Amino acid sequence: MRRPQRGKHVDVEAPRGYYIDFSSFADLRGPVDRSGLPSSPGGPSGRSPSPAVVARYALGNLEVYLGNGSSVRRDRFEAAARFLIDDIEVVPATLGGWAMPDAPRTYRGLLPSGWFSGGVQGEGVSVLARAASLLGVAGALETARTALAAFSAPVA
Repeated sequence: MRRPQRGKHVDVEAPRGYYIDFSSFADLRGPVDRSGLPSSPGGPSGRSPSPAVVARYALGNLEVYLGNGSSVRRDRFEAAARFLIDDIEVVPATLGGWAMPDAPRTYRGLLPSGWFSGGVQGEGVSVLARAASLLGVAGALETARTALAAFSAPVA
């Protein structure tokens, strides 16, 4: 397994580039949904975007966009951010997150479909903070706050 590389456009003063270079996720090969986002098995149609893959796809396209200014990469980043805004599951009424369509192979049988991942929460919030700060995407900051609330909720 290759060691993650540091993002080239990290700014410790404001959300800009991400700390890990996910540019290898910017051109994922494989199935996509109707909006062009990478999808995986699961969901009512048999395939749905995985929030984990979508967040890394977003951060990868952001890394490339910040490097070359490509409007295609900007649009891909924004489309992925909009998916995260639209896909957040709010429970019970004030905190939320992104349910995973399936557990990783290692945890199948232990984690049911629809589980929540702290790592995915963090990456999703990171995407939305950057979408709000860099592009002014409507609803991004509010959705990030909703997802961030899950980190302070008691497990019980």
